[in-house]
Amino acid sequence: MLAEEGELPFNPTYHMIFEGNPGTGKTTVANILASLFYCLDILPSKNVKVVDRADLVGAYIGHTEKNTKRIINQAMGGVLFIDEAYQLMNNSENDFGKQAVETLLTYLENYRDKFVVILAGYTKEMEKFLDMNPGLRSRIPEKIIFPDYHPDDIAAMVEKNITKHWQVDAAQLRNIVSEVYRYLPEEEKANARWARNFSEKLIQNHKIWISDHQLSGKEMKQISSELLNEMQASYSMK
Repeated sequence: MLAEEGELPFNPTYHMIFEGNPGTGKTTVANILASLFYCLDILPSKNVKVVDRADLVGAYIGHTEKNTKRIINQAMGGVLFIDEAYQLMNNSENDFGKQAVETLLTYLENYRDKFVVILAGYTKEMEKFLDMNPGLRSRIPEKIIFPDYHPDDIAAMVEKNITKHWQVDAAQLRNIVSEVYRYLPEEEKANARWARNFSEKLIQNHKIWISDHQLSGKEMKQISSELLNEMQASYSMK
């Protein structure tokens, strides 16, 4: 409406910080946002370019700037998602990661209405990373914190994964998964990634179960309660 009245439209900055542990949905949400921004005509493309330090940082002087510009140009019009962005900065004076950040800063400001940059990583490390370069905080106004999933949420994910193609006592499955995940060491909890890995392991074990017990027909689709108990016991023994 402002454009129709001849007024200069205001172009806000949509760059964001995503903070949270692995498996909390940061990349998934980035893809959803890209589609939303595309549908709202904020971005001309719903493409999401996912990169990390290895894609941006080069091995010699001038290489990093070239790599970073190339990646940014590939993401232009859409979303550039830099995973574990804090790895771009460390205490080494000779680290080329600083050049990647400096190049990125220029594009964050001068092309803020041409694409969206999302910097993602662990909360603690990301805050330290942002403190090392105040220019990042001023150019990236939005921050979303991704909390860890509750054990019951993990159980619901596993149930959904398994019941797509297999029959199982859903209540028993949820109880076992929730219990196992609740008592996992913190370093082993990977949220949705753990749910995926558990689901794949259960399916693999069930296929072995089919072979060992010579099941056939409809029996092959039914995951036994005994196998679920064995899965739970395998985690208790660790």
